[in-house]
Amino acid sequence: MLNSMGGRLEAFWSGTRASTSVVRLYLYKVGNRGASDGPVQGQGASQGQQSFDLGPRLPAGVYDLRLYDAATDALLAISNRFTL
Repeated sequence: MLNSMGGRLEAFWSGTRASTSVVRLYLYKVGNRGASDGPVQGQGASQGQQSFDLGPRLPAGVYDLRLYDAATDALLAISNRFTL
C-alpha cells in the first residue's frame, strides 16, 4: 500500500484482548526503535476502528501501525507494512 504524507489511514482490528476498552495506536518506521508518531487513542478491547492522520513532515519510508493496551502498554497487534 502506498500512502501520501499528510494523508489519513483507517485502522481496523478484531480478535484482540485489551484489559480495558481504551487502546492506543502508534506509527513506527520500520527499523526505528521508537514510535515516529502517535499515540492516537481509540476504543475497542476486542475490535475497533480508528483514523490515524499521517503528519506532513514524516520522512519517506516503510511504516507499520501498532496497537497497544492503554492500561498495560501490552502490544496487541501490528499492521501490515506500508510505504510513504
